[in-house]
Amino acid sequence: MSESSKSKSLNLNPSPTLQCKDLHEYLKSRSPQFLETLYNYPTICLAVYRELPELARHFVIRLLFVEQPVPQAVVTSWVSQTYAKEQAKACTTLSELSVWQEAPIPGGMPGWMLAQSFKKNLKVSLLGGGRAWSMSSSLEPDGKARDVSFLDAYALERWECVLHYMVGSAQTEGISADAVRILLHAGLMTRDAEDGSAVITRAGFQFLLLSTPKQVWLFLQHYLHTAERRSLSAAECLAFLYQLSFSTLGKDYSTEGMSNNMLVFLQHLREFGLVYQRKRKAGRFYPTRLALNILRVRCAAPLEAAAGARGHLVLETNYRVYGYTSSDLQVALLGLFTELIYRFPNVVVGVVSRESVRQALRGGITAEQIIHYLEQHAHPQVLWRVVWLLICAGSTHKLVLDEYMPTPRPAGRLRGAAGPRPRGRGAELAARARADHGGDPRRTRRRQEVLEALLQEQLVSPPGRSTRLLSLLANKIVSE
Repeated sequence: MSESSKSKSLNLNPSPTLQCKDLHEYLKSRSPQFLETLYNYPTICLAVYRELPELARHFVIRLLFVEQPVPQAVVTSWVSQTYAKEQAKACTTLSELSVWQEAPIPGGMPGWMLAQSFKKNLKVSLLGGGRAWSMSSSLEPDGKARDVSFLDAYALERWECVLHYMVGSAQTEGISADAVRILLHAGLMTRDAEDGSAVITRAGFQFLLLSTPKQVWLFLQHYLHTAERRSLSAAECLAFLYQLSFSTLGKDYSTEGMSNNMLVFLQHLREFGLVYQRKRKAGRFYPTRLALNILRVRCAAPLEAAAGARGHLVLETNYRVYGYTSSDLQVALLGLFTELIYRFPNVVVGVVSRESVRQALRGGITAEQIIHYLEQHAHPQVLWRVVWLLICAGSTHKLVLDEYMPTPRPAGRLRGAAGPRPRGRGAELAARARADHGGDPRRTRRRQEVLEALLQEQLVSPPGRSTRLLSLLANKIVSE
């Protein structure tokens, strides 16, 4: 490959990656005045506490019932010097979130003390007391109760209305003008200069390949940024969201005692699929899995899996992808990084090619997002083949479709596999692949070479994902 083509490949993804902040990152971006208001809600204090690093939680509990500043030297002495880096991270996190504040001690020694509002309301959330939650009123049994499967299907249907609108699908019934305004405010869509219609942006393409919990949380962050325009309190709305995240899936809750602003907010959540309510004036509502997953953005299971849908993608080592779906949305998402070659009523066939990957990278989609989407939607029996497609996707810095992985051959050395032997975890995986398990020697050697090429080229990022996917491939090699 020439130097010019290499340099061109290195600059395929100039647009920034869409960032989905977790709760702490979101709160760090807000003002100290906003945090002070927010810590007046016990649910927020509990949510912040649960997301703290383990060492930071230890500091909070030790200071929770101390009514005077504690010298910083004393707090430092609680941790062995072996864990000085973890201690520094915990202290920085507590300061950035305004959980504790520096307080002078007689004699000039610096000290720390928990913020009064955070301390008071964390005690309420851990020990009880305070005002009852607005949705905690008792209810008579619901004659038309909804089960978990219904709520999952309802939430998926409502949220897909938003995604259908983004991809320009004809199935856009039910999306509200408020949802469209949020998409425009977030930069996920923009108005066309000619006809004024809403069109998807590069950030919108990246948004579509995020997991559903991350999509919802990012969408709600931008909703909170515009809450003041609707005469709503962002702090009150966020506190209510975390009340929902602590609720029980399949249980109904009362609207009695909720303020008018919160009733308006509840209707917005109903439009987005976070709660189910039969009628606007019904005195009860059911939180859905979308609301409960707010606290578990990093590890929450996809809503499609919760609703009982199995992986609909079948991957082949010749880079073809078969999507067994009739959803226009899923077809549109697959078309973001594949060349669609056939479309039937219940199946679509595409191929991951050099040009399709280049086009995805130019559109702002990263290789990591493509890999995550394939992992999330691949059928369990072919999940290991995602590793083969890693060779197609490469990384955000280089493409290796043809250079490092030509059409699979029954035998022969894989180009790019030469070089030093892998070490550490890579050596262990390679050793397992080299083990003679009674199979075809040529197949064993071929798969060993593929694995070593993956290890040496370091095509996967970050390391945690690399180890997991390579383990899948190694297990597949050994088992056959």
